[in-house]
Amino acid sequence: MNARSLLCAVAVVFVATTAAAQTGICSGGMTDPFFAPQFGPGGVSIYWETQQYLLFSNSWLPVTSAGVVGHNINVSQTLPEIGPPQNWVPPACGTGSVLLGHLAPGTYNVTWTYRVALVIQPAATFNFVLTVPSDVPALDPRLIGVLTLMLAVIGVWILRR
Repeated sequence: MNARSLLCAVAVVFVATTAAAQTGICSGGMTDPFFAPQFGPGGVSIYWETQQYLLFSNSWLPVTSAGVVGHNINVSQTLPEIGPPQNWVPPACGTGSVLLGHLAPGTYNVTWTYRVALVIQPAATFNFVLTVPSDVPALDPRLIGVLTLMLAVIGVWILRR
């Protein structure tokens, strides 16, 4: 196997792995809502995708709040009580993230609630577990991906010289 074939194989595996990691409804997956932890130098955040609860997460006045108490995380997304502007068109799919800050390694119980403003009973509640590893990366995963791509381009350029 020559160097070019090896480089192409590594690039295909990298792209396939990146695409396989995205399984939310907005990325062509079936899970709605979809929650995924993200770890980086700024701390821990939870990324979300949804079509079903779009107006709660990506409305004209979205309100997302998060709180951490011990090993319990509560995230709430609230649909505003004020109606949308006259010509407002919602996006096809809602995505975003909520920053939780720096968390100690361990397991956290997450309660994600969709609420309608001024209504006590939640519209929907989801519970899941978030595990924070002891070796949180110093670089953002997107930056690592960009650096990998740059190295691949430099490698191809060197091989063509």
